Parts: sequence; C-alpha cells; structure tokens
Amino acid sequence: MSTRTALCLGWAVTVLALAGCGGKETPEERVSRLRLAHQVQPTAVQVRTTALGPELLVDFTVVNTAREKLPTLTVKVVLVDRHGRDRATHLVSLNTSDLLPGVAGQVTGFIPGESLAPGEQVRVEVEANVTVKERARYPEYRQAL
Repeated sequence: MSTRTALCLGWAVTVLALAGCGGKETPEERVSRLRLAHQVQPTAVQVRTTALGPELLVDFTVVNTAREKLPTLTVKVVLVDRHGRDRATHLVSLNTSDLLPGVAGQVTGFIPGESLAPGEQVRVEVEANVTVKERARYPEYRQAL
C-alpha cells in the first residue's frame, strides 16, 4: 500500500468516526426519540360508570421498537363522531414500565368524564413534535429531569 493510499484511508476513517460522534443526547432528546419508537393501536373501548361519572377505558396494543424502556408514554386520543369529525381530544398517559422492548403488550388508558356514543370511534397518535412549552403536560418529560 502506498503512503498516499494509507493517508487517504486514514483520513476516511477519521471522517467516518467524527460523523458518528454527535453531541451527547439530552434527557429531553432521549425521551423524544423513545416516544417515537412506540407504535400504539387502540384495540378495545369500554365505558364504565364511576362515582364521579362516566369514564372511558381504552385498551391499546403498544410495541416499543427501541432497545430501552420508557416508563410512561403519553398519547393523544381523539374521539371521532359518527360523521368523521373530531369531537374531543385528550392526552392519556400510559404506564409502559412493564413493556419489554420489541414485544407487543396491552396497556389500558383512562379518560374520566368521557363516554362514547354509538358510531363514534377512537383514534390515537404519538405526537412527534412536542414543544418545550407543552412538555409540562407529559409525565415522561418530567421524569427525565
């Protein structure tokens, strides 16, 4: 191998090594990354009556595709009326501490004061861009500090 080839290879290895070295991930960045690694689907909905009124129970199938756990995951649950219009939106925090990475699990979320009329549906999403101001409403961000 010529000196020139060895220098070029050395330079290429250095560039690749530096490209892989980003800044250290902040706790908030870690939470954001882990939130997006979760796939969430509603699987069942039930209304129950409590002493305080109706409560909507939503069962979710959750899969964490990351290699590390996130103890709490907050999802946006949208109640859709029978005409396809959004009727109400709620943030629901799910206890995901028992979920193993890569394995689907069942988690139940609760929405006090809500019910579901015939023909209504539930839609769920894991929000991608939670602003710094909104993070106070997400337990997973508070737990990261």
